[in-house]
Amino acid sequence: MKLDSFNKVLDFAKTHKKVASKIIEIKSVNSKSLLDVGGGSGVLVHYLEDKFEDITILEPSDEMTNHITNPTNISIINSTIQDFSSELKYDTIVCFDSLHHFANGYENGFEEVKKGLLKMIEHANNEVIIIEPRINSFKGFSIKVQENWILRIGSYFMSIKEYEQVLEGYNYSIEKFREFYVIIIKKK
Repeated sequence: MKLDSFNKVLDFAKTHKKVASKIIEIKSVNSKSLLDVGGGSGVLVHYLEDKFEDITILEPSDEMTNHITNPTNISIINSTIQDFSSELKYDTIVCFDSLHHFANGYENGFEEVKKGLLKMIEHANNEVIIIEPRINSFKGFSIKVQENWILRIGSYFMSIKEYEQVLEGYNYSIEKFREFYVIIIKKK
């Protein structure tokens, strides 16, 4: 898959490439299938497509998935994770800079984010890797201000305590990576 001009602008700082390297470092050796939840225009999977045999992008916006060019081993499902009704399981599930959008348009943002998070765990064989902006970083705070106060789209950014509450009983870790938190939930 090649990146069109829209995606080249989107990844001008090579953030997706750096995040892909982190995902490759974390993923299980035997992971062959990938579900990219909120995968947008496919920039992240561009850097991962040679690391997985089967890739699916789950993205509600067909405007975004229209920017995916020349997909070779990539399937596209236009849906939210909350409405994802498939029985399929994926070795690795990734959600980069998208979890906070699960709340958009819902009255109780925490519950929608929690629902989506648990649904990802349900569909994972090996691990779920969530990479979300750290709100106490400049970039993370800027995203929160832009999405909630300027654009008013209603994003919900979970706190570390909320992740710990939702993930109690699961094998998980939380680490810092650049301006992001990386939440790794291992299934095995």
